[in-house]
Amino acid sequence: MHSSSIDSTPSILQARNEFLTNGHVQEGAIAEAIERSWRRCLSSGVNTHSPANIAVITAQELARKREQHRQLLTLAQPEMETLCEQIAHTRNVVILTDNEGLILHSLGKEHLLREEQRMALSAGTSWNENQRGTNAIGTAIVEQTALSVQGAEHFMSYHHALNCSAVPIFGAQNQLVATLDVSNDYNVSQQHTLALVKMSAQMIENRLFLASYQSDVILHFHARPEFIGTLWEGVAMFTDHGKLVATNRSGQFQLGLNTQAATFNSVLDEAQLNFSQLFDISIENLLRQVGSADKLVLPLRLNNGARIYVQVELLHKKIQAAKTVPPAKRASAANLDLLNSGDATIGRAITQIKQVLSRDIPILIQGETGVGKEIIARA
Repeated sequence: MHSSSIDSTPSILQARNEFLTNGHVQEGAIAEAIERSWRRCLSSGVNTHSPANIAVITAQELARKREQHRQLLTLAQPEMETLCEQIAHTRNVVILTDNEGLILHSLGKEHLLREEQRMALSAGTSWNENQRGTNAIGTAIVEQTALSVQGAEHFMSYHHALNCSAVPIFGAQNQLVATLDVSNDYNVSQQHTLALVKMSAQMIENRLFLASYQSDVILHFHARPEFIGTLWEGVAMFTDHGKLVATNRSGQFQLGLNTQAATFNSVLDEAQLNFSQLFDISIENLLRQVGSADKLVLPLRLNNGARIYVQVELLHKKIQAAKTVPPAKRASAANLDLLNSGDATIGRAITQIKQVLSRDIPILIQGETGVGKEIIARA
């Protein structure tokens, strides 16, 4: 996003005029996503000045659309309100659309200076790229990525007075379900708007995922333990027998399951992935290690050798594995190996523990708070 202290309008207008005249722009003059959108608009015959008509659906149609997206609206509302408060001093409008660019809900449009801007950004209007030309909402839907469209980057000169930043929101099956957008007057551009919209959109996406599935065991994980509990954690849901029910997009990436959105759900159904196919430990052993502990973070290894850190949430408090699997003779040397990160001191301690692991000998574990005594004890 451009800094508000630098007016890039002249250079963008020059690139736009060159494109409309000659059908091309100088390399690097505008973002590649903007140029692709301009080309789509030109080939589709989109008017370069203003929309042919600004269609607004009826109140009844809008009510029906909102009912279809009731869960989305409910889960998005608190995030939209928070985002609106964060940027209230900048005369921004926070907008939620469906997957076709129709505005379902907006907050803060009273900050806009002109009546036509307020009308254009009200619920019931569409910002589909085919109707509005290049714009953050419609172009983010086509490109399926977060982006900003500022001033003269809009294909239609009618929208040059606006800055817009939009982020696509994906549903529990990786399908595009919505966009979250912040729009404002071009004269009050803010440098960090897109980053704030990304965070709010990710929170909405996480809420949608958690609300869409139920399972016995929920795994929160990341390659870096400090990222557990943040917006960027992986979340995977399993039955208490270890069948993978679902995983969010961050989880898919970290587990090496990243696939095309249209095929991921069918691939998951066909593969019938099990916990032990992903990790080098069974879910029963993991649940025994966790026991009744709350918020315990454990290191695990994926079957490809990568190490991640996990926190287990027992959604329905079913610890059936502890009841159905007979207590083992603490023959869990492999679990101890997971704790060996290469530190010489830890390595020696693990070697000593292995030597008496199968004997009826108590082991005293000493160390400062936070060094991992409980994790070693549970291994």
